[in-house]
Amino acid sequence: MKHILTAGLLYLSVLSFGQVGIGTAQPNHNAILDLTATNKGFLPPRMTTLQRDAIPGVSQGLMIFNTDLKCLQYWDTSNWVGQCKTTAPGIITALDCSTAVFTGTLEENLPASGVSATIAYSGGNGGTHSGQTVASTGVTGLTATLAPGAFANGNGMLTYMITGTPVGSGGTASFAISLGGQACTLTINVDSIPPIVTDLSDSCTGWRLPYQANGTSASGDVNGQSLDVNFSSYAYSGSYPNNYTNCSITTIAGNSFFLNGTYPKINLKFSKDISNFKVTMTGLDGSENVQFSFKKNGIVVSPILKIGNGCPGSSSISSSTYKITSIIPEKSKNGGLVINFGGEWFDEVIITGNAHYAGYILNFCVGSVKN
Repeated sequence: MKHILTAGLLYLSVLSFGQVGIGTAQPNHNAILDLTATNKGFLPPRMTTLQRDAIPGVSQGLMIFNTDLKCLQYWDTSNWVGQCKTTAPGIITALDCSTAVFTGTLEENLPASGVSATIAYSGGNGGTHSGQTVASTGVTGLTATLAPGAFANGNGMLTYMITGTPVGSGGTASFAISLGGQACTLTINVDSIPPIVTDLSDSCTGWRLPYQANGTSASGDVNGQSLDVNFSSYAYSGSYPNNYTNCSITTIAGNSFFLNGTYPKINLKFSKDISNFKVTMTGLDGSENVQFSFKKNGIVVSPILKIGNGCPGSSSISSSTYKITSIIPEKSKNGGLVINFGGEWFDEVIITGNAHYAGYILNFCVGSVKN
């Protein structure tokens, strides 16, 4: 304690006139407190605006450092006064909605999830903006929200989060974007959910895919919409040579794909989103099975499986795993079936089989294509 007191007396001088000096033995005679240092500064109380405003009974001349405004302030009996720098209002010279980049997709009557739009601007002055919330027109029920922030000096990007549930049928949702003295209209497509076909016969209303060898492609037309498809993972060479019929279900020779234990897989990749993918199967034998999976932009999706005509009691069908297993006697080769996958858009179909006897034949028909 003695050492502390001695050290303090070296830096603190109290004169008869009441001056106090810290860091000096000769405080200025006009100052009640003289702080002197060459390597340290004066650190007043630091607080936010909210904390400052909560000080009770503020006295004139009280000083603080405002951490929100980054400046010293003092109370002049009616206001907090200080040389606080104010940021200029944000201004830009151009805003381009036409080149907006989107993440995620929107479907009618389904809540938006992970959907955003990034818009480019130019001529920013570095000033702040308060953000924006805009309701959609056209397809309603959506909101585009931009958080408050600041423009860059020059060019930059603004990201609006799209939330809500698009109401009604698909179409275009429009947002009136207005910020920094510029305006543009942001538009985003809302997908319609494809209707499920009611025709579950072995006929094809659309495009029946032709047989193609592995690694090749084909082009066709689905109700006026052009469509390309690439064939891969298919090792069998040649189409099944004849039409084949089971229980009034017929597969067409020139459109037939053959799966067996040696050639168990087909991958179909389409140039556009499709739906109402009808599969006609014949020649299913006892314990043989085939399973389907579907993807859109590489992400697994789950269309609705509808079961059409077929041999009564010939197959066990899972609507959740899309697996069809023949339950007829082995080596009878008389299992026929028509199924359809709709109610969801997809651009890839993977067919995997387990055909340990003679194998079975498949025809594929595309019934719907997204515009």
